[in-house]
Formats: sequence, structure tokens, C-alpha cells
Amino acid sequence: MMEKKANEKRSEREKKAWTLAKEIHGKETRRSGKPYIEHIEETVELVKEIEEPANEHIVISAILHDVLENCKKEQVLELVNRIVEMFGADVLTSVLKLTHMEKMTYDEYIDRVMTDSTARAVKLADMLQNLTDAPTEHQKTKYKRAFTKLLRAHLCSMGE
Repeated sequence: MMEKKANEKRSEREKKAWTLAKEIHGKETRRSGKPYIEHIEETVELVKEIEEPANEHIVISAILHDVLENCKKEQVLELVNRIVEMFGADVLTSVLKLTHMEKMTYDEYIDRVMTDSTARAVKLADMLQNLTDAPTEHQKTKYKRAFTKLLRAHLCSMGE
């Protein structure tokens, strides 16, 4: 029932984004054993609180924030093309900024996230949600450093 009510409030593009996210995350689970898609749902809800009112671009970017990281390597190019066709280059840009590339350090990744206001808000929500899922000490330290950096940048951009 709750899913149906939430679905009724979603735009057609948001519904398509959820379909794509569920396709990619499928049977994935988190460390806690919970379905991965719950991480996405909770991250989207946090983004809506951070960016009230949240526009469609930020909501779709939040829904898709992990699809490129979590898909099979052979799916990446096809998925990039699908995102552009379905949601436009702006959403793809934010999703790419949110994708931690294999050869990139975490600090380099966070520096790239900082260059996109949508990516900053989504990453803040993502890290908050990740902290609720039995994070390791290393993750807590990493997220604290990144959260502080992103939050400062996000707050500064709000004053502009």
C-alpha cells in the first residue's frame, strides 16, 4: 500500500528511474542483508529532506546514484546511453560525478562530487544512509572527512 501511494506521487520519469534502478540492483544486498534497493529508497528520502523542495533532477540522480558502480562492466556503455536517452545529459553528468571510478582515490572522488551541486546533495544523503548500515571504523573516518568537506561546500553554495 505504501509503495502504491509513493508511486502515485512520482513523475513518469521518476517511475522509469526506479524501474532502471531495480533492474540494476536486482538481488543485491547490503552488509546488513537488507535489499540494496532499500539503500536507494532511504537515500532518496534523505535527499528530499536536504533539498526541500527536491526537483526531479535531484530525485532521479539520487535514484540512479549507484547504478554505474554496481552494474556489470560490460553494461556501463549501454547504461550511460540509456540514462542520456531517458533522462538527459544533466542527469548523466550528476550520476557520473557520483560514480567512484576504480582508479580514483576516495579524496579525488569527493573533489569531483564537489563540482556538482546535485551530486553534493546526493552524496551527503548517501553517506548519512551508509552510516546506518553497520559501517566499519575506516568508513566512519572516511565519511566524516568527506561529509565535512561536502557540507561546507554545500552550505557555501546555498549562500550564493
